[in-house]
Amino acid sequence: MCTCDVQVKHTHVGGINNNKKTVFDQLEQLGINIPHEDRFYPYRSTFDYESYFDKSDLPDAGEKLVWVMRHVLCSVSVCSNVANFEQSKCFINTSPQRLVHDKMQYLETIADAAFEILKENFQYVFDQLEPENKQHQAVKGRFASYLQEHIVISFNSSSYDIPLVKAHLLEYLRDKIKFVILKGKSFMCPPN
Repeated sequence: MCTCDVQVKHTHVGGINNNKKTVFDQLEQLGINIPHEDRFYPYRSTFDYESYFDKSDLPDAGEKLVWVMRHVLCSVSVCSNVANFEQSKCFINTSPQRLVHDKMQYLETIADAAFEILKENFQYVFDQLEPENKQHQAVKGRFASYLQEHIVISFNSSSYDIPLVKAHLLEYLRDKIKFVILKGKSFMCPPN
């Protein structure tokens, strides 16, 4: 029988790990109960970039590298399940920077529309948080932030789409990124 007799003492700075309360937990503490089925964000948008191969204006071959062709951004299609945005919209490349900018602005427009719908659906929550005190104000702000988060899904995003546009995407998001999450080999950057 194998036994381990080495004693290791682990010190966890900050104490015991406790899960942070969700905004729904905080609302319940204030006596505001949201039905379980309404606690899931109902809206999402999707996009997909298309590109083509271009053999012109390639860099000179190096000692160990030969350029065969480059991917050139051609278009992007965006669709959503938010009311008035269910038809896909296609943006054609006038310049890669303009294409990314137009797509991102359109996604923000969709997110704003989704927030307005959700704000109306949850008006009863905001009404109950009206008696202004610091706790109510903090929970109200957190709940509004939750309703403003919009899910965006893309196809082959981390392996193809994002590398294709990352310079222009980062330029657009520069002042909007709140924090970055590393997930495997991908980065997730929720906006402010």
